[in-house]
Amino acid sequence: MARKRPPSSLGTMGAVLGGGTLLVPAALAPASGAVLAVAALVYLWCLVLARAGGTQAGGQVAFVHARLGPAAARAVQGLYFAGFAVGQAAVVAAAGEFSADGAAARVTAGAVLAVAAALALLQVKPPVWMLRLRLVMVLVLVGTWWLGWLSLETVWLGPLAVVPLLFGWVGLEGVVAGPSSTAMRTAGRAAAALAPPVVLYTLLLSHTPPAGAERAGAGYAAAVVLGVYCVTNLSAAGARWPAVSRTAAAGEAGTRCGIAIAAVLALVVLVLAGSFDWSVGLLLLGPGAATAAIYTVLAVAAARLAASTGPGSSRRSRSCGAPR
Repeated sequence: MARKRPPSSLGTMGAVLGGGTLLVPAALAPASGAVLAVAALVYLWCLVLARAGGTQAGGQVAFVHARLGPAAARAVQGLYFAGFAVGQAAVVAAAGEFSADGAAARVTAGAVLAVAAALALLQVKPPVWMLRLRLVMVLVLVGTWWLGWLSLETVWLGPLAVVPLLFGWVGLEGVVAGPSSTAMRTAGRAAAALAPPVVLYTLLLSHTPPAGAERAGAGYAAAVVLGVYCVTNLSAAGARWPAVSRTAAAGEAGTRCGIAIAAVLALVVLVLAGSFDWSVGLLLLGPGAATAAIYTVLAVAAARLAASTGPGSSRRSRSCGAPR
C-alpha cells in the first residue's frame, strides 16, 4: 500500500494548536530557555518515531500495541485518560482566573467544569464551525494576553518548566510521518513540520506582557473558549475509558461512565488547587507529566522495533515491525 502523504507544517501546527497555546505562555512566560530545550527533545523524539515508521498512518495506540503489546497500549490509553481528566482542572482554573478574582474565580472555574461535564454527558457536541472558530479565538486571546489584557498567576518552576511545556505539544504524537527516502530528507521534513509551533512558542514564552486592563471582555471570552475545550476533552476522556478498564461497559454507557469519572477527578484536583493555592502552572504539571510518559512509551516502542530489526534479530522478529 502507498504511504499517506506526510503532514505539512500547517497540519502539524493544527495538531498541536489548542488551549495550551494560551495556557502555557500565560502561566509560565518568560521561559524561552525551557521552550528551546523542549523543542530540541521533541525534534529528536520525532526522528526516532519517524525511523520506526511514524504514527501518522495507524495512530499512537496502534503503534505501541504492534511493538509492545496490548498491556502497553492500555497503559497509553490510561495515561491519556488521566492527562485529560487532570488537565481539565487546569483548563477551568485558567477560565476562572482569566475572568475573575479570588473566590469568584474559583466559583467560575467550578461552574465552567459543571456545565462542560453536563454537556459532555448529554453528548452535546460543538458544531464544526464552532471548533474552527475556537482555534481562531485562541490566537486572538493570545494576542490580548500579549498586550496585557489577560493574565494568570505565574510561578517559577526552574528545570521542571519543561514538564508543563509539553502540554502545549499534545497532538503531535499522532501525526509523526514515517521515514522519507533518506535520513537527511526525514530530518529536514521533521524540522520543517515543527518549525511553526517552535517559532510560535519561542516568541510567546520569551515575552513578558505589560501590566494592562485585565479581564473585561477578553476574560469572559477566554472562559467561554476554554469551556468549549473542556467539553471536547471530557468527551475524549470518556471515549478512552472502555479501553482503560476491562470491566467498563462498551459503547455509550462506557463513554458516559468515563466522562463522569474524569469530571470527578478534575473536580477533586480543582478543590485541592483552591485549598493549597496551586497556580495554573503547577496544575499543568499533571497533564504535562502524562504527555511526557506517553512520549516515553512511544520512544520505547520505537526502540523495540529497532532492536527487533537489528543485524542479530531473527527472521520472525523482523516481521514484527510497523504494518505497511
